Amino acid sequence: MSTQLHTQTIIDNLRGLTEDTADLLRSEIRLAQAETEEKINRLMNGAIMLGIGAALGMVALIWLAYALIGWVATYFSHAIAALIVGGALAIVAAIVAAFGRGMLRVNKLAPEHTIGSLRRTGERMKEATR
Repeated sequence: MSTQLHTQTIIDNLRGLTEDTADLLRSEIRLAQAETEEKINRLMNGAIMLGIGAALGMVALIWLAYALIGWVATYFSHAIAALIVGGALAIVAAIVAAFGRGMLRVNKLAPEHTIGSLRRTGERMKEATR
């Protein structure tokens, strides 16, 4: 009788462990989804603000370029002044675009906190089953 009770206890413990593990994994998945959603929302809001800032910056840049061309035209012809200012702006735009492209890394969307939590949970489970 005691062997049967011992076997039943082991089965119940394994069933409980399986259910707890499944619950934990479901919770971790929900956490990863929430973390990823938060990062995507932050990225989208940042992109919207960047777009608005870029549009306003373009208007300002046009007026500043117009004024700069007028000032450079006091030393050179108007066409040469426009080429000088346009070329300088093109170089600056290329440099800024290169930096911006480097900053837009998709891998930053990974749910780092959840991944770390899953790793720690896995390590604890390995230790508990030893």
